[in-house]
Amino acid sequence: MLVEKRTITSQAGKSIPWRHNITRKFYNLVLRSEDNEDAIKIIEESLKRDSLAIDSLCCTESVRMLSSGISSSKILDPAHSRTKGRGKRAK
Repeated sequence: MLVEKRTITSQAGKSIPWRHNITRKFYNLVLRSEDNEDAIKIIEESLKRDSLAIDSLCCTESVRMLSSGISSSKILDPAHSRTKGRGKRAK
């Protein structure tokens, strides 16, 4: 399944990054299943399976990018982040 939009618009009209949204979904899943041993096993097995699938996907993507000469570095700081102290009035 491909995610076309990386941001989701909430009911308040604010943009929620995909990473934040998926983190909330997984956290809710963990909270619902923390007292059930069978559910814990399912989540742990799924995590192992999905981690392997993503690792293989990232590995093939890295090989493809290296062979085509594209840099695979990612910028972790969003462009809209504010630095400490901006917007304060001088006293």
